[in-house]
Amino acid sequence: MLSPLWGLVTLLYVTVWGFQVLPILLGLILGAVAGKGIALRPLRSIGARGEYTVSRQNIIARLVVGLAVSGGSLFLLWSFVSDLSFWHAIVEGGYAMNVTAYAALGAGYMAWEVRNGKRILSEGSLGYRMYAVPKNSAGDLIENFCTSCGAALFRDSIFCSSCGIRLP
Repeated sequence: MLSPLWGLVTLLYVTVWGFQVLPILLGLILGAVAGKGIALRPLRSIGARGEYTVSRQNIIARLVVGLAVSGGSLFLLWSFVSDLSFWHAIVEGGYAMNVTAYAALGAGYMAWEVRNGKRILSEGSLGYRMYAVPKNSAGDLIENFCTSCGAALFRDSIFCSSCGIRLP
């Protein structure tokens, strides 16, 4: 949600002042650790119960903390303009951390899916409910026989080769 804001601020700073390597590397490392940490609670719940539901209190707490951190960072960024190189480094590191955290979050979910042989699906615009379902191969989703006469279908076709009925 706040990634576009961080992206805009960082883009403005990078275009004006260039970038520094150390804050970006530090942000990448911290972001990977943070993303993995954020993914642990839902993955444990999905592994134990098969689903994870986010409570309203948790959502409100996340929004408040996210807005407070972003607002405080932007306030510091724009109010203490005297030493821009320091704040520029913080913005670069923060953006790198944010992007890497989202990437690590997705990588954590994908690793869990591969390890457990299930898919993680979510409902709601912010993923209020996440649950695990068994993986289906593509062959399981497409019937390989005619439902009318029972003849085997060996290729993708619109009509059955035995009875001529249109396939669903």
